[in-house]
Amino acid sequence: MGLIKCPECGKEISDMAGTCPNCGRPMQAASNGQQEGGYGQQPGYGQQQAGQSQRQKKKGHGCLITVLIFLAVMVLISVAIASTAQKKDKSQNADSSGDDVSQDGGTQQEESGSDGEEIAFGQEGAIDDGLTLIVNEVTETDQISAVNGMMSYKPKSGKYAVINVTIRNNSKKSKSLLLNYFNLVDPDDAKYVASIVAAADDKFITVDTINPNLDITGNLVFEIPNELSAQDCTLRYSDYQIFSQTSYFKLK
Repeated sequence: MGLIKCPECGKEISDMAGTCPNCGRPMQAASNGQQEGGYGQQPGYGQQQAGQSQRQKKKGHGCLITVLIFLAVMVLISVAIASTAQKKDKSQNADSSGDDVSQDGGTQQEESGSDGEEIAFGQEGAIDDGLTLIVNEVTETDQISAVNGMMSYKPKSGKYAVINVTIRNNSKKSKSLLLNYFNLVDPDDAKYVASIVAAADDKFITVDTINPNLDITGNLVFEIPNELSAQDCTLRYSDYQIFSQTSYFKLK
């Protein structure tokens, strides 16, 4: 048993007293508060402890989220590396397997480039999920007719390489084609981008959409040096997506 001060009159009384004998103030609530909180604790001490505990929990959740994000990034990087390794393995297997049997019963030699597959001239090859391409014809010219012959396009220097292709959509949804997906690659690995030819008299592919189970036939035009033969180049298609395959089409 100890002595405490009455909050009302300031007299010292027993801490076991239910009321102050001097002023009659009930002392049970004060006694309970001291037993629970102890002497010297300020009002609101328990609330401060609870707030600190909540802040510590929030910090713990923040660290957990950071760790999960880091693990997700590492998984994505691992998947990308594994996909690249699989492509290299497929290329090496294709090189060692020799001739493959084509759909029409003949044999087709498929050579693998450093980052894609090389398709023989006149053969159908995949360029995207559900899209296939065939090179029909390769020509060279110094001008392209437009607006029913009222005007013509001429290269600033060099000449035009015109590649006629047929692209088919074998998927169940429409597919979009962008001109910058196509490049002409010469034997020295120089890359030529396709030129935009508007209002030409012949069909030139610029930005087109192919609906399911349909195809389009049109020309791709590239400005190349006079000394370069278009048939010595390859046509490359790549949509620049990380998991897409690059296809090279021979032009002779």
